[in-house]
Amino acid sequence: MAKKKIQLILNSSQEHLGKSGSVVQVAQGYARNYLLPQKIAEPVTKNKLSYIKYQKAKQDLVNQEKRKLAIDIKSQLEAINKFSIKRKVSDSNNIFGSITDKDINEIITQTTGITLEKYQITMPSIKTIGLYDISIQLMNEVNIQLKLQLLPETT
Repeated sequence: MAKKKIQLILNSSQEHLGKSGSVVQVAQGYARNYLLPQKIAEPVTKNKLSYIKYQKAKQDLVNQEKRKLAIDIKSQLEAINKFSIKRKVSDSNNIFGSITDKDINEIITQTTGITLEKYQITMPSIKTIGLYDISIQLMNEVNIQLKLQLLPETT
């Protein structure tokens, strides 16, 4: 005898079931004893399905706007392509202190007015004078590679 399955709409993302708003098929007992009482899911109705489609369309419009903004920022950063930072150095060309993503964000903000988040910047460990590649991820598919030139500070 096959177990009967019912369709539910997830209210919250569940690792083993799916993302919030998706329609899933589960066993009746699982739905009745766990998903429905815990308010993790609710029964499928026409109104709920149309509301989910509306929310998805609205989210797609927001994502398109974010993507346009990210592409605009990418073109602004590509126009500059190379940033320079001056630091005090020792006799062996090692810098005093370190260069962090905060320093990178600060120099980008000073030159372009664009403020990035810490998690968007990926950079190697910088200890000596030279030229380094900095990767900036604006969105999932919108990435940019910038050059950072570390120069000795002259006094």
